[in-house]
Amino acid sequence: MVYLRARGIYSLGTVRANRVPNCKLPIDKCEEVKKAPRGYSTEFVGSSYGVDITTVLWKDTKNVRLCSTYVGTKPFKRTTSTSQPSKIPRYNRKERAYNEIDCPQIIREYNAHMGGVDLMDSYMGRNGLKIKTQDMATRIFYHLLDMAITNAFVLSRRRNAEYNQTVDSEKK
Repeated sequence: MVYLRARGIYSLGTVRANRVPNCKLPIDKCEEVKKAPRGYSTEFVGSSYGVDITTVLWKDTKNVRLCSTYVGTKPFKRTTSTSQPSKIPRYNRKERAYNEIDCPQIIREYNAHMGGVDLMDSYMGRNGLKIKTQDMATRIFYHLLDMAITNAFVLSRRRNAEYNQTVDSEKK
């Protein structure tokens, strides 16, 4: 993240707890986190080589840790005067109903921009090439070929969906 930010690229992503040295976020086995309700979040902002890095722990079904160089739990601008975090609906199996829980801004940003990468990983996991080889160059070649085919498939589906929407709107 420091490398990217030094080159003017903002970044955001999930991270494992043991990958962030000297992070002050509580561990998953901590009583504070275990007893916290769904929607609980805590934030730690640290600096490394002059770059501010925000790490956030958010409790959804499981604990989620994210690192960012540009966003934290609060949004940049407030459209209202309240300082309450935004809410999102989550299904509660015990009550069999949807409940509104707090959602930090970093989660909203992550969900808004991770659709393509997650979709590609999903397709590659289910439909990837099953060729096994010991040669590393061949492995890399097949992986890059698999990524190219998967991205072409995703783009063609997206393009066809947009084309069908425009044709349907012209018919009306």
